Amino acid sequence: MSGQSSTNDNPRDKIDRWIPPLLPPKEPPATVPDGPHMESLPPDVAPPAQSEPPPSMDMPPPVPVEPPAPVPMPVPAPMPTPVLEPVPAPMPAPAPVPAPMPAPAPMPVPAPAPAPAPVPPIMPPEVVLRPCSEHYRVPATANPYFAGVADGASLLYRITQYDPPTPIDFSPMNAPVLVATIGDCITPGKAIYFSVAGNITFSRVDPPTDANGSINQIVRHQRGAQFGKSDIAAPINSLIGVFIGEGDPASQPAPAGLDFSTQAARDYRTLSPALGQVFFIGTGKTSAGDLRKVIVPSGAARLYFAVMDIYQWNNNSGELSGAVMVE
Repeated sequence: MSGQSSTNDNPRDKIDRWIPPLLPPKEPPATVPDGPHMESLPPDVAPPAQSEPPPSMDMPPPVPVEPPAPVPMPVPAPMPTPVLEPVPAPMPAPAPVPAPMPAPAPMPVPAPAPAPAPVPPIMPPEVVLRPCSEHYRVPATANPYFAGVADGASLLYRITQYDPPTPIDFSPMNAPVLVATIGDCITPGKAIYFSVAGNITFSRVDPPTDANGSINQIVRHQRGAQFGKSDIAAPINSLIGVFIGEGDPASQPAPAGLDFSTQAARDYRTLSPALGQVFFIGTGKTSAGDLRKVIVPSGAARLYFAVMDIYQWNNNSGELSGAVMVE
């Protein structure tokens, strides 16, 4: 057979030759449904044979198997609702208590420094005094404003505020005491000291006092500065003094007055009065017992002692006495 097929080969014959005749051929179905895309074959081409199921080989028909009845699924019993019991929250473990810090060791207290040994006060060299005057006596009637003035001078005072000024005190009856000096102790720049004793009173009805006077009665001269001498504020009955020059001081201008109204002022350790300036002497010692020192002023030639009053020295009583000393 050549590679070409004969023109009178029928495709049906090819099929019959290739498929053995096991079973008689089936008749084609009466009707063949038209496919949606079936096209008419040429008249000389037989339609392709329909595939047929394989022969049954005379097997008995299968017994229909009933499907097993569905086994009903057991309905699960409802789950019991769990009872939620409150679970106590665990208590937090207590924080560990820190161990107490050991107390710091006490700082050693330094031993107090020993107190310095007291320094003894530097005492001034002991002053060696020598007499500068003879023993003096000062009556309570001594008026300082007659110091150095001529005899016959007088001072006018008002006994009361309604009385006119009247000559009351006179020189020399009420004159102060001129200190009788030994040597040249009343020399400008020298330091003099006083020793005083006795008691006086400005009135016969008032108790007497020593030379410091009545510290509760600070008085001034009723007429102020007179005859070249200053006014002064000091305790009544106290011993007072004044330096003057060689001549009559009545024509000289009076210096400013000093004020000894306080204890501090009277407790001076050193005083330098001016010429004609009346100053406080008292007992010659401060309230602490120290000697009062007075520096002789320039131009001084004489020293007078008197007693402090306001007016009318002529009715005072008592007497002071003592001495003057010099370094």
